[in-house]
Amino acid sequence: MIRTYEGSTPSRKGTVLLRRFNITLPFESTIEECALRLWDIDPFITSITRAEGVDYHLPDGSKHIYTPDFTLTLADGRLLSVDCKPAGIVGAMIANAALIWQIKAERLAGLGQPLYIFRDSDYSPARLQQAQMFGRYCGYDIDPHVRQDIVTLLRECGAMQMSAVRDFALRLAKGNEAQVDASLKGMLAAQELVAEAEVKPLACRIDLPGNSLAPQHSVLGVPMLALLQNPPPVMPEPSTKQQPTHLHREEKFKQSARGTRLLHLFVLYNDPSQPLEEADVERLTAATGVSRPSLFRFRAALQAAGAPGITFSEVAAVLLGETKGRPRRQLDAQVAAIMEQLTRQHYFIPLDRKEGVRARSVADLYAWIARACQDEELPVPGYNTVKRFLQRWTDRDPVQAALLRDGRDAAHKLEARQGRLDLLCCGELLTVDCTPADLFTCEDGSLDIVTRAKRGKGQRRKGARRANIVTVVDAVTSEVVRSVVFAEAISAASILLVLRDVFLGEQQELNQAGVTMLPVGAGLPERLRIDSGSEFVNRQVSRALTHLGIDVLQRNKPSRHHGGIEERTIGTLTHQQHLLPGTSMNTIVKRGEYDAQAGAILSLEDLIKFNHRIVERHNQLCAPLQMLTRHEHAADLVRRGLGAWSPLSAVQEDYLRHRMRPQEVRRCQHEGISLHDLMYVAAVPAELSPLIVRRANVDVVFDADDISVAQAIHPDTGKLIDLVARVPRELEGQPLSLKVWSAYKRRLRASRQVAEQRAPTNQQIAAQVLAERPQRPAGRGKPGTVKTDVDVPKPSPSPKQSSSTLPALKAAKIEFEFNPPTPHMEA
Repeated sequence: MIRTYEGSTPSRKGTVLLRRFNITLPFESTIEECALRLWDIDPFITSITRAEGVDYHLPDGSKHIYTPDFTLTLADGRLLSVDCKPAGIVGAMIANAALIWQIKAERLAGLGQPLYIFRDSDYSPARLQQAQMFGRYCGYDIDPHVRQDIVTLLRECGAMQMSAVRDFALRLAKGNEAQVDASLKGMLAAQELVAEAEVKPLACRIDLPGNSLAPQHSVLGVPMLALLQNPPPVMPEPSTKQQPTHLHREEKFKQSARGTRLLHLFVLYNDPSQPLEEADVERLTAATGVSRPSLFRFRAALQAAGAPGITFSEVAAVLLGETKGRPRRQLDAQVAAIMEQLTRQHYFIPLDRKEGVRARSVADLYAWIARACQDEELPVPGYNTVKRFLQRWTDRDPVQAALLRDGRDAAHKLEARQGRLDLLCCGELLTVDCTPADLFTCEDGSLDIVTRAKRGKGQRRKGARRANIVTVVDAVTSEVVRSVVFAEAISAASILLVLRDVFLGEQQELNQAGVTMLPVGAGLPERLRIDSGSEFVNRQVSRALTHLGIDVLQRNKPSRHHGGIEERTIGTLTHQQHLLPGTSMNTIVKRGEYDAQAGAILSLEDLIKFNHRIVERHNQLCAPLQMLTRHEHAADLVRRGLGAWSPLSAVQEDYLRHRMRPQEVRRCQHEGISLHDLMYVAAVPAELSPLIVRRANVDVVFDADDISVAQAIHPDTGKLIDLVARVPRELEGQPLSLKVWSAYKRRLRASRQVAEQRAPTNQQIAAQVLAERPQRPAGRGKPGTVKTDVDVPKPSPSPKQSSSTLPALKAAKIEFEFNPPTPHMEA
């Protein structure tokens, strides 16, 4: 059975972190993601895994494999196989293949894993919001004082609204909002408290278990055997797909005010051969309400449609631009039936069909249609007619057409895989992206604008360069949480540095830039959306986010609209840089004759200060369709308890401050570990010696601000081994940053090049030695010896020649003396 994809249903693919089970599972659709989040806070479910394939046999004896989506283990020991399906297709799915689903359900029931169908109609949006808000606090270390205050309040007062309980605990905690929110939601996730079902968070009532509120039931779906006995109704397809596009447009046109006026005008005037006199114009405009220009345009449309003797539908087609000014030839009904039949048999069929059956291109299909029409003595349609027919077929359902014609991978690319995230809380989703600055900066930061009479690389200011900016935006409020300028290219170390400052709430750089409106919230967000660049998708960033328990939502390249919030924000912020001297603009046309590099007068520090203040102004403005500013909106959500920032535990804070650093894999060599052109040895040699013997690969963690020390992670035990770098003597006893070390290596390289240029080369030394060698007179050698005459004339000194220039080496001239053979040699 071929799996079909409904293109109108928004869906996403990705992974979700189940915090209660401490595992990450992939999902193939939005319904699967919702199911995983609901099951993560359900205490009746003890285990969740991806299901394995099960073979089954059809009545004809053919063998097939069926793979459900998940396998659930319940608290009572039962196993369930769950398949997630949209409620709109379950009826048609059973109606089209009831026997096959009966065989599948009976096969799984015989294995002790009955099949359940999980639909999006089995849960309410409020239940899903509770799961999303409470689930991320599974396993959170609840503050004992907050727990005691909440339990005491509910014992005395009974069930209360969640927002009231939060306000009470907040007053006792003296304003520690993050700690109170995390503790309250952690108690709900651990089932220490029970929330009212079918009510959104904060508005729902909560109570202690066993009191007035009943525990919420498990959402497992419906047994497949029960659905087969009482199948749901088949949902009809939308009428817009069954009705042709041009007919749908014509009906809408007739129902509009303009269409009604023109229909009335067509009744009064439908023969363009009759000239329009002034009296006729006055009469028709007064009777129908159309203007004079519209009246004459209508007369031109009548002429283009072939009036008189036509209907209003033909005129409407011209007015709507369907015929491009002239009527089209009507296609014969029998020809249309032949085209549809052959298209189904030879064009929209799977790829595995043999070549004689499947049309390789439109030309092959057209040849079959032309041959069939000639056999039936029908008019042969044009080649463009067949192409338009295939295009209309594809436009009806692009995903299904791509599935039948090009396969499942092509259908996946056309399907709306990203869908729409139902976001509610501030800090629930942070988006991260980077871009080059639209501004050239210089090293000295000159105060005067440099003007050049000429253009070209020779007139560029020395050291002019474009910085790079990393921006972090909250997707709910569109508030810019952090925007950092880097002089060098963006790497994994840059991304980790920005994320560390965001999670720790570091504000030193903002205070130095004069920012007074600091971003709201600090801690760990629930999700992080990144693109597919190498600075984001790498093992270092992935390992850090996984260790902190942050879900990663990766932007896919085929998605056009996914990631619009960060792209629009970055575009708005970089556009403000076009006001500064040295701007590169965003296009060559806008830049014109302006020399951006020659006009660079701002330093990198000036750009950093300007960027921070532009970001502050951006947060002081209102987002679209919002009454509050971005900063006020974020503060209001946190104040009302709709903040998703998770407080840092002691372990997480220690990891952020000391271990969330760039890592590289290195092999242990004979002397130690080589990294950054430095040799690292263990502070305690015995800890690294066993790894050197086996030449093991280890992960080396370093700090870009001080690379004189590093740490190696033992591949077997995970223990950290302290490493010390062997640095030059003048750099010992002080922190050595990666930037300083790179500059030092450049100076070393320059000094080596200068020394090599001053010293003579090996060839020059050899030529000098041969030139100074005394020559022996000819004929004094022993018989059979070779006389070498090296003729290397010394060049006359030139006034322009430096004393360090040595003569070049010329080819040696070798002469052989004639030695007559002796009698004993002849013998």
